[in-house]
Amino acid sequence: MGLGTVYDYLERAAAVGIGWPLPEGLSEEELESKLFGNQPVLARAVQPRPQPDWKTIHEQLQQYRHLTLQLLCEEYRQANPEGYPCSWFCEVPKVNVAGIEETVTDKGYHSGAVVKRMKAYGVRSYIPEKKQKGRRNWAGKPAEQQAVYANRRRGRGEYGKSLLRRRGELVERSFAHCYETGAMRRCHLRGHENIRTRQLIHVDAFNLSLILRKLLGTGTPRELKNRAGQVVRGK
Repeated sequence: MGLGTVYDYLERAAAVGIGWPLPEGLSEEELESKLFGNQPVLARAVQPRPQPDWKTIHEQLQQYRHLTLQLLCEEYRQANPEGYPCSWFCEVPKVNVAGIEETVTDKGYHSGAVVKRMKAYGVRSYIPEKKQKGRRNWAGKPAEQQAVYANRRRGRGEYGKSLLRRRGELVERSFAHCYETGAMRRCHLRGHENIRTRQLIHVDAFNLSLILRKLLGTGTPRELKNRAGQVVRGK
């Protein structure tokens, strides 16, 4: 099932007041009737939704640093009321056809040579600096010094800080959940194939928890059970 189909089902369910878990005693025929009326599911005419202009959106995000996808989505929805919802608009993967233009890493990747190489590639780097003991000697390294100072200036700006925060949320937090909390830092299995299978299952479970948290507000069965107990006690 495609992502657009999932969002279509969720929108229809929200329109008729159906949530999760489903009401008790609701059969599949009744559910289908509420979502699609008397029209058979296979006979429904699928109307293509207008696609956003990703090239223009990318240019606007580059030009106006404080512009967000949420604001652009609201403009898109005003022009296309039957278009995609903002949840799809902000989460659908988008590929930059011009290639990599910006790179964000942790401080372990910072060095004068790396930053200089990024500049030579035409890529804007946002790499935090390691703590230096004393002053650096830039004798005979004017190009490297210029690249390091430019990287430092970008990293201290509001846009650079927002990129570093997003990296921490989307990358570091996922690693922490899988490798630290999930104890995947050490995997005692025989054979690379078994290790890859174990890691794949682990990451699949992590991604499933993100989907559940998005839909239900809880990412684990234990948390869902605890919240259900709180609701019962509250009543």
